[in-house]
Amino acid sequence: MKIYGDFSSGNCLKVKWVCDTLALPYAWVGVDTLKRETRTTQFLKLNSAGQVPTVEFDDGRVLAESNAIIRYLARGSDLIPADAFAAAKMDEWLFWEQYSHEPYIAVCRFQMVYLGRPASDLDPDKIKRGYAALARMEHQLALTRFLVGDTLSLADVSLLAYTRLAHEGGFHLDGYAAVRRWIGEAERSLGLTPGALKSGTETIMTAISTSIRRARRGDVDAIVRMLADDPLGSGRECLADPLPASYFVAFESLDRDPNIQLVVAEDGEGAVVGCLQLCVLPGLSSQGASRGLIEDVRVAAHCRSRGVGEQMVQWAIAQARAKGCKLVELLTHNTRVDAQRFYVRFGFAPSHVGMTLRF
Repeated sequence: MKIYGDFSSGNCLKVKWVCDTLALPYAWVGVDTLKRETRTTQFLKLNSAGQVPTVEFDDGRVLAESNAIIRYLARGSDLIPADAFAAAKMDEWLFWEQYSHEPYIAVCRFQMVYLGRPASDLDPDKIKRGYAALARMEHQLALTRFLVGDTLSLADVSLLAYTRLAHEGGFHLDGYAAVRRWIGEAERSLGLTPGALKSGTETIMTAISTSIRRARRGDVDAIVRMLADDPLGSGRECLADPLPASYFVAFESLDRDPNIQLVVAEDGEGAVVGCLQLCVLPGLSSQGASRGLIEDVRVAAHCRSRGVGEQMVQWAIAQARAKGCKLVELLTHNTRVDAQRFYVRFGFAPSHVGMTLRF
């Protein structure tokens, strides 16, 4: 069996996960959708719809559409409930995923990650419907461990693919505790944690769903360690044990200031994996507009490239807009080239020349 797929597609990963879980032998044939490799004459002969995933079986038969593929591959397995009505409820979720979930959450992610659009340019109706989909899942998962009772099914495989990456489409899961719990359980059930999926020579990092909260005094040590964990920070910070009192004096000052939010990102087990500072600065320029200033964005080394930074920056942008800011600025050192590329993804553009006077 050959699976024609693109690792950037959640629909394609559904098929891979089912094959891996059920130990079904397959050969993965990489197809780059962004390079329009699904529109070649050769591929269109295989699948006239020009879509991945597409599966070609050893006898030459071809099957497309992700949920149809996994439904066929998993027949007779524990991924499909034995009870007929429970199986029908599973199918209900499969149809719903393609009609009421994927067109909003997956499409917003595609526009942000692959088309480079900022969250502010997304269709408000798609955002509204995406959150409505998350709310329906939250309601169900507050009642049951998985989407169809207490056992993982294809419904979970199908919905997991893009829900676990919802933050990449600008959706925040802070208020969806049951969904976050389910993501972790479903990933563990499919063997997707703790961190990386490997296929051939490519490594795909598992995204981390985080909750963002105001920093507490007990977080100072973790924050300072993240600030120190880069070439610039290592020369500026002091990791003495105990930490210098100046850090805690500064924390108390920040904590009292109503215009400053020092926040941390927590993973599903309550560990601090990121930090960020957001300042809301009133001013007379731009007709008296307030502006948001994002500083000191850091992610723990073992969690980088797993969506933590995206979630924090999206949170900060949303907070600034909610507080009436007319623009959001950020500070990053001119040597942090990778960080600059990262911020461009959100729509930030170089605008100022920064100058520093140290005492």
